[in-house]
Amino acid sequence: MGICWDTGHGYFAHLRKGLSLFPPDDFIEKVRHVHLHDVRAGEDHQPILAGTIPLAEYLKLLDESCFSGDITLEFSPRAIVSFGNFREVMVNCLRKIEEILPSPKFARS
Repeated sequence: MGICWDTGHGYFAHLRKGLSLFPPDDFIEKVRHVHLHDVRAGEDHQPILAGTIPLAEYLKLLDESCFSGDITLEFSPRAIVSFGNFREVMVNCLRKIEEILPSPKFARS
């Protein structure tokens, strides 16, 4: 059994309840699935292009822990449209991930 880390919800927990912005190591070690999304103007499920969550640090935490689970890009349709057309937004999000981690340990088989 593992944990699903929802990055946007974690960010809101930091803002609203004062929890740490970065999960502790023992949490990260148990992560088996990630719902990766950003927040913007009080709304979650935003494309990771919004630039609010510390995306680079979050991805590096996963990489350093040798994460081997799944990452779901969890964006609302309304949020995607606010950034452009679907294909363009998704390609730009994947490029952003690749810029941060050009050769992630967790992507290797």
